[in-house]
Amino acid sequence: DIRVFVCVPGVGKTYLAKQDSRFIDLDEMKARYKYGEENVSSLEIEKAKGNRGKALRDDSTEYIEKQMLYYYNETDKMLLFAPNHKMVDLICKHNIPYCLVYHNIDCVDELRERMIKRGNTENFINSMLDPIERFYKENSEDTRPACKIELQKGEYLSDKLMNL
Repeated sequence: DIRVFVCVPGVGKTYLAKQDSRFIDLDEMKARYKYGEENVSSLEIEKAKGNRGKALRDDSTEYIEKQMLYYYNETDKMLLFAPNHKMVDLICKHNIPYCLVYHNIDCVDELRERMIKRGNTENFINSMLDPIERFYKENSEDTRPACKIELQKGEYLSDKLMNL
């Protein structure tokens, strides 16, 4: 019954949403809206992470809240989010059950390679991997999700969700 997935970087949110129309990548949708990148490729969106400059729209949180509620209440789509605290707070505010998807702590080298492959900058990669032990502890101890998926080496989000 879970249709909302909060997923750490490097699990394959964008890939899954591009491969399977049942999934909506609200993280990418928010970035496109916030920075006015509606006509930019997904690859360029990835490359710009951590280096996007000034936002063109200040209401991206409200915009995504409306999109989330529409897709959740009016469709059967499955929604993919990054673990942005504002977004998770919105999900919780609306009492929407969600699944937290995160990597096992042993996946650091693999995550680095995934981020390099998708074109992320070194600054972004370091900002995600330097605090990885703290992120892992926070994710594994988080009691808000209705369920959790801990990905092991070699596993992607699509491995767990494509057969839903």
